[in-house]
Amino acid sequence: MPLTFKLALLAVATAAAPALAQTAPADSTLAAITARGRMLQQYDIAAWHGGDAIMALHPQPGEVTTSIATRNPDGSWLLNYGRLSAKKDIFYVTYRATQVDADSSFTAARFSTPLPQVGTLREMAVAMGTGTQQFGRVNRLYNSYIVPAPAGGYWVYFLPAQTSSQSFPLGGDIRYRIIHGTTIVDSARFHRTILERVTGKAQSGGTQVASGHTSFDSLPSETDVFVVLRQFPRLPELVATRNFAFQIDIDGTITWVRAAQTNGAIAPPPPPPAAVPVRTWTATIDRVGSAPRTMSPGYTAWRDTTTGWRMTFDRIAPIHGADSGSYSPAWHALMLVDGQMLVTRQFPLSPVQLYDADGHFVREIGRPGSGPGEFMSTPTLATKGDTLIAFDGIESRVSLFALDGQLIRSFVVNVRGAPIPIGVDPRGYLRIEQRYGLGYGDTLSRKQWLYYTTRGALVDSLRRPVLPAPRSWHLLDGTRVMNFAVPLSPAVADVFLPDGTLMYGVGDRYQFFVTRTGRDTVRIFGRSDLVPIPVPSGFVDTTINDLARGQPLVRAVAHRADFPATFPMWNTATVDDKGFVWVSSGLNGRTPAQIGIFGPDGRFLGGAPLWWEKVDQMSFGADRMVVVGWDKDRRPVLRIYKVDRRGM
Repeated sequence: MPLTFKLALLAVATAAAPALAQTAPADSTLAAITARGRMLQQYDIAAWHGGDAIMALHPQPGEVTTSIATRNPDGSWLLNYGRLSAKKDIFYVTYRATQVDADSSFTAARFSTPLPQVGTLREMAVAMGTGTQQFGRVNRLYNSYIVPAPAGGYWVYFLPAQTSSQSFPLGGDIRYRIIHGTTIVDSARFHRTILERVTGKAQSGGTQVASGHTSFDSLPSETDVFVVLRQFPRLPELVATRNFAFQIDIDGTITWVRAAQTNGAIAPPPPPPAAVPVRTWTATIDRVGSAPRTMSPGYTAWRDTTTGWRMTFDRIAPIHGADSGSYSPAWHALMLVDGQMLVTRQFPLSPVQLYDADGHFVREIGRPGSGPGEFMSTPTLATKGDTLIAFDGIESRVSLFALDGQLIRSFVVNVRGAPIPIGVDPRGYLRIEQRYGLGYGDTLSRKQWLYYTTRGALVDSLRRPVLPAPRSWHLLDGTRVMNFAVPLSPAVADVFLPDGTLMYGVGDRYQFFVTRTGRDTVRIFGRSDLVPIPVPSGFVDTTINDLARGQPLVRAVAHRADFPATFPMWNTATVDDKGFVWVSSGLNGRTPAQIGIFGPDGRFLGGAPLWWEKVDQMSFGADRMVVVGWDKDRRPVLRIYKVDRRGM
């Protein structure tokens, strides 16, 4: 029996168009609309992520007035930022972003000498300017798109930009066909009114299964298809016209019935994304010495959040005492197994804050000071059952608290420094990180962990194999010695897995090692489908110039030869409460980040987009995740997400 549902259709005012006869629209006509909508979606994703990569290079005023995305013969995207000459006869490309892998993986570079373009790119830049002038000034953000038109020239689109993560705009869109860069030969205004629509929940409660609107035009538009493909969650769209009712499925396909038909409902929405077949790969398992190695040539369970796991935004919880001037990386959040959360703040030094699972502030635990139950530095936190363990690295003191705020006991350990990560291993021992060796890079490459009972007895230690030290530059500013990490140096990760073993790796290889004692290798896992991406020379020059603007003396010690030849393959890693390893890739703010998720068995399951740079800022518990972010007023907040592990 087909699924039936009731749906209130929202009216969107459109430009009047002559109604077609009641003959059914041709399949080729609907397929062409779908193809244009998919092209807009792909252009939008490329412009978004490529633009993020370019904006991370901090373009200067006047360098960029126009952005154009074009598709290469192999299907990858190229994004050019630049400006037209005064006579509009040359388009100077000042920045370029190149797609290197998935939709969101771009590298960007700045050209110290702008590249002059007099052919296709110049004509597209002129056409974009002509469309912008015709469209006029508006009081909201819009995105522009330019693609070749089948009849010649270019289509230039203007669509309202999404300005809130809670809604997606439909309407207020227009398309021009422009030839020779300056002549507008036709235009099509698809919708006049803009609707900011929230999808996912029905107004009467329950889950929404489709959206819809009425149209005075005779057919859906490519911008209708674009909205279906870009809004989240994706829902089928019903477009009611005079003679037909059209359904746009979540893949952009358009079907129709006559508007006067009453014998049955419109076809039910397609099955949920988890049911969509996706090509996957099989991990290769061999041995290196006595250690099993699992290497994945691609995703082995799903591709991304449309077919696999999904992080869905749950809520924002305000942080007690935070204001718009207090955001900094000094805020940290730890989620407990039952969903409660602990929050610490470094500047100024503050008590530990406890929040319930709904994000409501409960109480403060401890306070600044040098006495019992007090901290001289921001404590690092761990929990054992319902006991909070807080380590003050300045005092070298461990304090145990009940969650009601009462101090249980405290003791001193042989580790000093702040902040020092701590944890609790499966045996119930407190694990405290300790760096050894001298020099900026050496302290990162040499680490060990000391294990204490919760009464302060030292019982064990683990020393990680020494890893290559990150490169650094040293300069003398007066009497002060300053150290600068060489940009793009591969990161080092240390992650303890739920069974107490240590996973470690270096970011120049997408491969991780697991050790139990620090002297053995229990297993190896990683990805074999990625190859290192060379660092363009223009990227190196731009990076040195950026550093020198903040500290001119850097030019005396920064050498191009110090930079790695390739970009890092990943930057941070963490493990969730179920034992799955999350690895982030990206260039620490220079390109959009991605998450790669590995199963406890070492298989690369799939990927997902990331809304912040590093996964080691995330904390998991009760099928949720918390990370410190900020709201529209720049106040620090707790951003809480639900982790939907479909298929487990």
